[in-house]
Amino acid sequence: MPVPELDKPYPVRRQLRRSNNRIVAGVCGGFAEWLVWDPLVARLFFLGFSLVSWFVPGILVYIFCWTMMPKAVPADSPQPAAGDTRHPQD
Repeated sequence: MPVPELDKPYPVRRQLRRSNNRIVAGVCGGFAEWLVWDPLVARLFFLGFSLVSWFVPGILVYIFCWTMMPKAVPADSPQPAAGDTRHPQD
């Protein structure tokens, strides 16, 4: 029986954030980046979910994600260190 290699690190999952690739609030674009999907596929998946649920639960889920997901960090901004709770000065 082969022994799994325990010294290999797990792939690091990117943090789920709202995307700059947005149509409304960037929620579907953020999920697409997190899942490494095309944003169009994520939007069509959400549209199908909304149609099946008569729109109300889908809209509520979207609004919940909009308020709970942090905004995307621009690529040229410095990344804070892990555990750093300070906010950059504006």
